[in-house]
Amino acid sequence: MSALTGSRIIFVLGWADLGGAERNALGLASHLRSAHAAEVEVLALTARDGSARRLWLEHGVAWHGADVSWSGGRVHKARVLGAVGRKLRARRPDVLVPYCTRPNVLCGLVWRTTGASLTVWNQQDVNPSRVFGSATIRRALDWTPLAFANSGTARDFLVSEWGARPERVHVLHDVEPVVARGAGPAWRRRLGIGDDAVVALMSAHLHAFKDHATLLRAWRIALDRVPDSPAPALVLAGRPAGEEAELKALAFDLDLGGSVIFAGEVADVGGLLDACDIGVLSSRRESRPRAVLEYMAGGLPVAGTDIPGIVELVGDEGARFLAPPGDAERLAAVLLELIASPELRRAAGSANERLARKRAVASSGPEQAAALVADALERAKRH
Repeated sequence: MSALTGSRIIFVLGWADLGGAERNALGLASHLRSAHAAEVEVLALTARDGSARRLWLEHGVAWHGADVSWSGGRVHKARVLGAVGRKLRARRPDVLVPYCTRPNVLCGLVWRTTGASLTVWNQQDVNPSRVFGSATIRRALDWTPLAFANSGTARDFLVSEWGARPERVHVLHDVEPVVARGAGPAWRRRLGIGDDAVVALMSAHLHAFKDHATLLRAWRIALDRVPDSPAPALVLAGRPAGEEAELKALAFDLDLGGSVIFAGEVADVGGLLDACDIGVLSSRRESRPRAVLEYMAGGLPVAGTDIPGIVELVGDEGARFLAPPGDAERLAAVLLELIASPELRRAAGSANERLARKRAVASSGPEQAAALVADALERAKRH
């Protein structure tokens, strides 16, 4: 019998909206329930409704939300820690599994007061924190017994930025996405795009770290250099995350008109991918971006930024389609090369799909994570 059988495992999430971290967490939660008969719940650090909450509830996982704000002075922050500790203790946890910086840090600071025998650190990005100071993050990480990173890039970030000991950080790749295709024509009609147009897609929330602004500038350059008909289209799929108004204003200033479509948050990722010819990610920082994994699984070429988190996924063959971060001219050149050649798009997309399938066969992230958590839980209970 697994040490996790019957254990109460509380996943702590920062948001109610669906992103890569929330999908990855659900994959692990589903495995813990099905393979280890663990009891799984969510405590979200927000009382909002959202697509992540709805998806977890559809999977039969109880979801509890509470608004948690770290802004304020020391007295307020002490009260926040006390409140988070009490809310977690009320769920009677054996193991806490937070995802992303805010949940990681808060659980690292309070887990010993909750009755849990173990907490885990899940590093899913390589973005600097806008909420916590470095000393607070380092303390919470040092107090956390078990640390996971979803890529070598994320592990290196934990070591270099926050002083984690390399031997304490386990690199566990999340489950490769399965992309269900077949709704492309319907998506093109919905978006008002003709059958002959080349369509580029950036699937990412409208957040500053994603640097949609460079992509819009690159798209203006590309439009000026391609034949007038049929004009290519750029679809931006993702929820507003602080940058929507600025990006729409920039698109207007660049006179991009109907060539750029703000599609909002999309649940049918596979159908949208089937409508597109090129996957784009212009981020300045990434760990193991799910968008790139989905592009590759969907057989799309990837035009992106030459950063470790993307290079790690596309490999040497795909690296030729990467541009330096913030370089609109170079990104435009990559897009133009792919727009101009259906043969190149097919070849690059097929290579990406083969690489994605190879990784999917070797993927054992949830199994490895469960084994490490079970071992750490057994040791914690012995002591």
